[in-house]
Amino acid sequence: MVYSNILDLKEPWIRGDPEIEAHIVGPDITYSQSSLRAQTCASSHGSNGRYFDQNSHVWNGSVLLMTAAQMSQQTYVDSIPSPRYLNVLLYEDDDQNCVIEADPNELLNNLAWAGTAVGGLVLINKKSKRCQDTPGYWECQQNSAQANYEALGVYGLAYVILQAGWNIAETNDDYIGMAVDKAAAGYTDASANYAIIDAMSSRQINGGIRLVYHNYGH
Repeated sequence: MVYSNILDLKEPWIRGDPEIEAHIVGPDITYSQSSLRAQTCASSHGSNGRYFDQNSHVWNGSVLLMTAAQMSQQTYVDSIPSPRYLNVLLYEDDDQNCVIEADPNELLNNLAWAGTAVGGLVLINKKSKRCQDTPGYWECQQNSAQANYEALGVYGLAYVILQAGWNIAETNDDYIGMAVDKAAAGYTDASANYAIIDAMSSRQINGGIRLVYHNYGH
């Protein structure tokens, strides 16, 4: 993720700076396509490239959400006949770092809602490897042709939340939103290639993010 513009950070100023987390959620390789579990997380407590600290509405930088090896291990790749698709969720953390403490049933309901209200364009998947290792990182990031993710439809799949990486007993974290197709949502921020939909409350656009895939070393 190289850009984030969040309209409602879900943290009042009296409680200090927000603790924004970006989660990759998707099916585990050992389960069906309709099963969702927390896979990876980046946050202000992250390390090894997974650190980012967003204290205002707009953030620019570079934070790792998932490695190429992890994408291949979970078959989130486009080189096989039936790839598994991942989803990006943003939360404002109020308790345990990088543990989603929210009602999974509420998320499932809103995935179903977004599947119809936002054209079914909820899940995303890497679609090409055109963003090669270049002399400068930003040269790669700023090229609009390198927006190497695509939106894919959910179309009424009966999703099931797997508990790994998910605390179903607590509801402390504030849900910022899910990544959905920018055009389908009617979002016009030129710096973003995905809109963020806050489906759990207002069901309105809550900003946008930019995701890129870097195929370094290949």
